[in-house]
Amino acid sequence: YEIVYASNSKFTSGVKTIKVSTNKTISRTIKGLKKGKNIYVKVRSYKAVNGKHIHGAYSTVKKATVR
Repeated sequence: YEIVYASNSKFTSGVKTIKVSTNKTISRTIKGLKKGKNIYVKVRSYKAVNGKHIHGAYSTVKKATVR
């Protein structure tokens, strides 16, 4: 899976990506964010075929408040 998060809902600045290499992972903690701020998150799957990544569609964007 590929988790993408940003500080705005349009994902135009401050975009960061986390790759999750195992399909058994059901949650992920993102560290280093400022408490009380909002972040926007979307997820997509990918599969490596012959050394290239084939990506699925992104999920809907979810808004989260940093605790």
